[in-house]
Amino acid sequence: MLVWRLDRLSRNLGDLILLADRFGELGIGLHSISENLDLSSASGRMFYHVLGTFAQYFREQLAENVRMGNERAVRDGK
Repeated sequence: MLVWRLDRLSRNLGDLILLADRFGELGIGLHSISENLDLSSASGRMFYHVLGTFAQYFREQLAENVRMGNERAVRDGK
């Protein structure tokens, strides 16, 4: 599986972990153009989880910012 960046595959850490496990079971390699992923090593898997954690954080942060912006717009009568 070739992806541009890991967060383009999913922005949910749980999904990323399940996908990596499933790909491994099926003998499918996962390669990112932007990140150097090596899921065959402990440090590579740790890096994969760190990237997944940041992807999920940014997704949740964006949702919070949108929610706050909408609440502010309602409060301002827009």
